Formats: sequence, C-alpha cells, structure tokens
Amino acid sequence: MADKGSLKDAIYQAVIMQAEGKTAESEAALRRVLAEAPDEPDALHFLGLAEFRKGRAEDAARLISRAVAIKPDAAEFHFHLAETLRPRGKNAEAEAAYRRALEIEPKLAGAGNGLGIVLEEQGR
Repeated sequence: MADKGSLKDAIYQAVIMQAEGKTAESEAALRRVLAEAPDEPDALHFLGLAEFRKGRAEDAARLISRAVAIKPDAAEFHFHLAETLRPRGKNAEAEAAYRRALEIEPKLAGAGNGLGIVLEEQGR
C-alpha cells in the first residue's frame, strides 16, 4: 500500500465501508493507512469523524486538528473541527474554525449555520 495512489484507494474504500455501516472495518482500514503514512490528512480527517460519531469529540478534534495543520486549505477540515469544538463549549475556537472554513469556501453547507449558533451562544 506504499504509493500515494494505493493510500487514496484505501481511504476511499474505508469511506465506502463507513457508508455501508461497516464501522469497525472502516476504522481499521484508516488506522492501517496511518500506520504507513501518519501524516495522511484525509485519513486523519475521516478517522476523526469516526471518533466524533462514537462520542469522542476530544479525540476527534485532535485528529482533525492534525489534518488541518497538514492541509490548511481544506474547508471541510475546518468545518468538522468546529463541529467537534462547539459541543464542548470551545466557542472561540469553533468560531475561528467556522470562519476559516467560510473564508476558504463561502457556501460550505452548514458552516454559516454553525457560526450563527456559536455567535448566538456568545450573545453576539
């Protein structure tokens, strides 16, 4: 699985497995990718989403933050990071992440709404 194309294929297959409800298999596939390529941003992002779905927002934020650091122009990474921060009351960080997502992709579904919720929670 060493070349970039096979890593991308493995990530794609993991996403399909997740969509089919094969959560454990999907996560195992993503962890195999990360064992070979620890800084693969898409694998970090998707594994972070899997952690978030399991109620592990802090682990999710850690993984997605790594993905953001590697691929800072991925709007969906910033959006999903914000989504892991907001429920934990980290409104200032969530606001910054939502704003960055919208800066990159102004019409990103959900980001404007999330930002509005954070601002409302702050009384702004």
